[in-house]
Amino acid sequence: MLTGEVVYRHGSKNYRLRPGDSMLFDSGALHGPELLVKRPMTYLSVIIYRDAGPNLAACLLVFLLGNLLFPTPEVEVFVQPGEATFHRH
Repeated sequence: MLTGEVVYRHGSKNYRLRPGDSMLFDSGALHGPELLVKRPMTYLSVIIYRDAGPNLAACLLVFLLGNLLFPTPEVEVFVQPGEATFHRH
């Protein structure tokens, strides 16, 4: 999350995202903004498809670079089906 604030839903859980926060999740679960708290909102979204093949490395690089520019306490790259990881900056 770059600017603004949003409550974002993934599956049955809600996450309040503020600048510097990040999420990595399995998009197979129902997901999306629940509440637009503070506008305007900007964020970086990286989508990695299961059959990404050679492009997977490029997608992971973009994700890791994003975390270097907007550091979080830790970076988890691998997510189990149906799960989400959330990082508070």
